[in-house]
Amino acid sequence: MFLSTEDVLTATTAEGYHWRERIWTPMQTLWTFLVQVLNPDCSCRAAVAQILAEQAALGESLEVSTVPTAYCQARQRLPLGLFKTSFQKIGRNLRAKIGNDYLWHGRRVWVVDGSSCSTPDTPELQEVFGQPDGQRKGCVSPVARIVSLFC
Repeated sequence: MFLSTEDVLTATTAEGYHWRERIWTPMQTLWTFLVQVLNPDCSCRAAVAQILAEQAALGESLEVSTVPTAYCQARQRLPLGLFKTSFQKIGRNLRAKIGNDYLWHGRRVWVVDGSSCSTPDTPELQEVFGQPDGQRKGCVSPVARIVSLFC
């Protein structure tokens, strides 16, 4: 297992995050979020439906609405540090499992990718990201530039 419930609970506790024991625990919310982002065009409603279907298939009887409001609220409350800690833990576990089997000429291969995305037009985001080059001030939403590096 690359990420256990205990790993998630440890990370949320370290972040000082508190929650009620309902269906949308930090682990369930994180898992549903991963289902949502890893499936193309998966809405919140579709992600919740998939999770509820999986639990029903396991024989777990749930009295939960398929309306995604509670999931969306739980997802918004998750601390950013939980994602960082969880993804680092997954990365370490994957690297340990693979070992040196996939080295290229004895070296790890790193991939760099960059992209950009527009953000809401708020004063805070204008200050952080500014306007795209060549655009008149205030005519276009701020653009965040994203660079990722992974092995």
